Amino acid sequence: MMLFGIMRRLWTTAFRDRSSSGDETSAAESWDKWMRSGDAALAEGRLDDALESYARALSEAKKFNSRDDRFKITLTTLATAYSRNGDTVQAEHLFKWALALAEKDSGSDDVAVAGCWNNLAILRQEQGRYAEAEELFRRAITVTESALGTNHPDVAACLRNLAVLFIIQDKYAEAEQLNKRGLDIWENSVGADHGLMNFCVNLALVYGKHGKDAEAEAWYEKALLISELRAGPVDCDIATIFESYILLLQSAGREGEARHVEDRVKAIRERLR
Repeated sequence: MMLFGIMRRLWTTAFRDRSSSGDETSAAESWDKWMRSGDAALAEGRLDDALESYARALSEAKKFNSRDDRFKITLTTLATAYSRNGDTVQAEHLFKWALALAEKDSGSDDVAVAGCWNNLAILRQEQGRYAEAEELFRRAITVTESALGTNHPDVAACLRNLAVLFIIQDKYAEAEQLNKRGLDIWENSVGADHGLMNFCVNLALVYGKHGKDAEAEAWYEKALLISELRAGPVDCDIATIFESYILLLQSAGREGEARHVEDRVKAIRERLR
């Protein structure tokens, strides 16, 4: 989930090199161990193992100072795992707990609070509560722009999330506008990484739904090239990302090209193992 990853980067910077003593050092090391264990399990699709590891991490996080960001981060991480496992009730409870703590510690105009709103918005989207999701996404965008500036990559990621909501609702004009703005911000501030690939795929989906197959193919191809040229992990399954590209080619009777794309996707998956 977007901004969830941002929060995880914050703890890396803020806490890994912080000097502590006694029980706090032991708890910090144990927390880090269980968080990494949960991350590995989640990446491999072992949701039950991820939930167990994150729950253990939460037990360790309770030993920190009540304002320690690691506690909120662990709540968010565990909530994300519950959401992926289909337990939206428990996920919502944990997301709201993290939001309440963030608002208490930082006020309603802090980027950490915007991250909590974003996470709740994604949950509302998964629940089909689209109007609530849109409101929360827009609040997250407003606060993130105010805190970080309008051209920050975190703003671009917020725009992409709202665009996905519009794609789900067949609001393609709105989705196209948001994706283009987010893509420009991301390309200028981050460059051609897997985040940019996601913008390209979203635009391809939008153009495909509009029947603009040539434009859709161009964006799919750009996304695929980014995946081939850039090393590093991705946050979703490569085969799923490009399934629509393959179907587009097949529907046009271009079976040979479709098989070629399948081979390219397979090569990317093998490289990322």
